[in-house]
Amino acid sequence: MKKILLLFLLMASLCSTATEKKHIKKSFQINPQKLIEFMGESGLKVKFRSWAKDSAMVELNVKIKSSEKEFEREYIESFDVVFRENDFHYTIGIEAIDYNPSISIWDILTLDFKRSVSIDISGYIYIPDKNSLSARIRYSEINLEGMSGKLNIIGRGNTIRLSDCTEVREIENDYGEVYIKDCRSPGLKLSTRSSKVRIDSFTGRLDINAPYTEIYAERCDGDVDIRSGSSRIEAETVSGSLHIDAQYADIKLHQIRDSVIILTRSAIADISNISGLRFKGPYSKLFVCDISGERFNETVIENRSGSIELHRINSNLRIDDEYSQINLDSVNGNVLLKSRSNEIKCRYLKGNWESDTRYSNIILEDAKSRKLMIKNISGSVETEMVSEPEYVDISNKHGDVNLMLNKSFSGKFNLEVEYGKINSDFPLTLNYYNSNGKKSIASEVGNSNNIIKIKNRSGSINLLKHSD
Repeated sequence: MKKILLLFLLMASLCSTATEKKHIKKSFQINPQKLIEFMGESGLKVKFRSWAKDSAMVELNVKIKSSEKEFEREYIESFDVVFRENDFHYTIGIEAIDYNPSISIWDILTLDFKRSVSIDISGYIYIPDKNSLSARIRYSEINLEGMSGKLNIIGRGNTIRLSDCTEVREIENDYGEVYIKDCRSPGLKLSTRSSKVRIDSFTGRLDINAPYTEIYAERCDGDVDIRSGSSRIEAETVSGSLHIDAQYADIKLHQIRDSVIILTRSAIADISNISGLRFKGPYSKLFVCDISGERFNETVIENRSGSIELHRINSNLRIDDEYSQINLDSVNGNVLLKSRSNEIKCRYLKGNWESDTRYSNIILEDAKSRKLMIKNISGSVETEMVSEPEYVDISNKHGDVNLMLNKSFSGKFNLEVEYGKINSDFPLTLNYYNSNGKKSIASEVGNSNNIIKIKNRSGSINLLKHSD
């Protein structure tokens, strides 16, 4: 029994861990014209602060807990803050100086070089607010406030929080988090991966390269360029232009004063209150409302096998799309559309319409167009004009054509159908010609120069008057 108890106590002593502690506080005189470089070990819980002094101060609390007492002692004794200076910059480092861990004979005989180790380094680093700072640090917490010098942070796995910094130039931080608030810079280059980025109030150009990342940017006074993929991107209240290159993304944009350019694939995009849009994104779902047209006088959309829904567009509109559903509402501008195998609906159009489609159904409601030109194959065409058009030219195959005009419309009619009927609410004369039985109308109502031309191969032509 005693042998068992002694064995238990021996094993407990071997498995137990001790803790060594060390407090370090050092100050260094700093020339405000020189760059400060910081080199730190991984896992620092250090808060960076700026102050209005020509000196740097480092205060750290170091704790190490290990299964081997000798390792703790050797490590804690070697750990220190180092300071180096040359003609151009200062270097502040936090490291174990000349540390060479010992290996016992027992380790060699048992081939056991593993030990349980826990190191905790926390504290504060004060940097002169006028100096530029370049920091290389990993898996640490970085908090910077009020820095007026140039700021560059290169690392990995950090949680970075910046506020009221005036020269944020570069941040590299894969697999971490970046929070920026009330900062500015002539240009910030931010690179990260599989991270989270949140920017609230930034003045200057933003260049963000962040695949697999959640990106939130609001109140940005300057141009924003985002390259990403398989990510979520939200931007709101941007005074400059916004350029996004991101495949497989969930995109939400609101109140972008300048132009928006999006290159994507298999995306979901929800966009509102912008001045202009260029969108190229096959297999995407696009929803847009309120384009002012101040930046671009033409909104351009390219899509395929997705959906397009646009509301309150105050610009010309050009769409090139296949295999999608297209819904347009309140378009104040000319429309140029090329499509294939689509369902196309447009309500409240104030502008000219020109479309070239195949295997599509087209519905236009409440259209105020001087010119209406539709070319379609295999589908129906329904148009309702609420103003008097000057020129209408509709060509269709294998589907009915319905055109509704005001009761007071006057002009010249040229209608032709091969395999179908011509029905008209207007007093027109039907003519038959050729041996194949084609039906045609060449007639005139009133004395205006307006022209209605409709040609259909296999389907009826229905010319209707508004009931009111």
